[in-house]
This record gives sequence, C-alpha cells and structure tokens, in this order.
Amino acid sequence: MEENQNLSSTTWARLFIPQILAPDCDRVTYLDCDILVLDDVCQLHDVDLQGAVVGVVNDYLIDSLGHPFAGSSVAVPNDLFGLPYFNAGIMVIDLKKFKDQEIPDKALKVGAGNPGKLPNLDQDALNAVLFEKWLPLDLRWNVQAWLFQLHTFDECPHYRKLIEQRSQLTREAKIVHFVGTPKPWNYWSTVPFTAEWVHALLHSGYFGPLEAFRWALALYAKRAFYFLRVKLGVK
Repeated sequence: MEENQNLSSTTWARLFIPQILAPDCDRVTYLDCDILVLDDVCQLHDVDLQGAVVGVVNDYLIDSLGHPFAGSSVAVPNDLFGLPYFNAGIMVIDLKKFKDQEIPDKALKVGAGNPGKLPNLDQDALNAVLFEKWLPLDLRWNVQAWLFQLHTFDECPHYRKLIEQRSQLTREAKIVHFVGTPKPWNYWSTVPFTAEWVHALLHSGYFGPLEAFRWALALYAKRAFYFLRVKLGVK
C-alpha cells in the first residue's frame, strides 16, 4: 500500500484487528497514537452503537465523501458524495459486524484498486465501504487539531459550525487528536495542547528520570532556539 507525507502504510494495519484479537472479543476501541486522552475511555468503549458497525466522529476538515480532500470519492457513486465523512483515528468497533460484513477485505480491495488515489489511505477506504453503517459520536471524543486551523480554509457551513463550537470543544475535549502536522513532539509545534501532551508523556513512566530529563532538555532547548529565530526573523 502507498504512503503519503503524514501517513505511512502501517496505518492499514488497523484493518487486521479482527485477526489479532481473540475470536470471542466482540468489541474494540481503536485509538491512534497521536492523541492526548483527557477522560475515561471506558465511557467511549461502552457507547451504544445502535446497530452500527463502528462509532466514529465526523472529520473536522473533510465534511463529505465528495470533498476534494477525500479519496473515497473515487470509490463511491456520485450520488453518495453528499454523505458525511468520518475520521478513523478513534473508532469503537463492533467486531462481529466488522468481520461478518467483511469490512477489512472490502477496504483492502478499495485500496488495491485505487493506488495513489487515496490521500488518507485506509481512512478513505473505510469511508468508501462504511457509508451509512457508522454512528456519529460526540465531537469531544475526537477533537482534531484542524479545529484550530479551519479559519484558514474557505468558509463553509461545516467549518462555521465547528468554529462556533471551538471554545466549548477545547474546554471539554475528551480526546485531542493531533492530526496533520506539526505533532506535539515536534519542537516547532504551536498546536494547542502541546504542553499538556509533553507533560503527560513525562509523567507516564515511559522514560526513566534521567531519560525524561534529557528528552525534555533537548526538546525545550530546540524550541527556545527555534522561536527565538522566528521572533528575530532569522531563516
């Protein structure tokens, strides 16, 4: 499978979740790695899917299957272009339905049949096969970093609605998703919640005390030097 600038082909690995988990596992909550969890995800895992195959959040940047940034448009009929498009970074999956309806196989076929045409890789493929089979979840469960950049794109009702909710979503976010670039571990990041992500990492136990000190020192030294150059206008 192909890659793009921000996504590697390993993102397709989530389609193999049914093969990894025990056969009697009937539900799974999938979380991307570029996130900051701010609330108890058990609440997310226990959500009533109301018969849907997956529970997901509408994509903040791509509003529909026919959006110019949605590669799913190459795999669905034109009359479906107006249907909403979801972000696959946080998913509550009914594994039985996921397997019985052969969603992974169908998504892989979409990928194999459209090389170089799916900028969002498996997310586009999943949208192409799961239209009208997903439940929109509370936006707070996937507060995407696009939220803070939407004002830089051409205005549309989808963006306007999100911008109107921006303060509340920022204040009440349950999971922050650092889609796109920069990521919070990049020293040039100005994305909101970057400091909170760094704090969470340093207190997670991932690093030992000395490793944490070295990592943080290197990060903040690079950040200080970078923003000093920006302030001085040095390229």
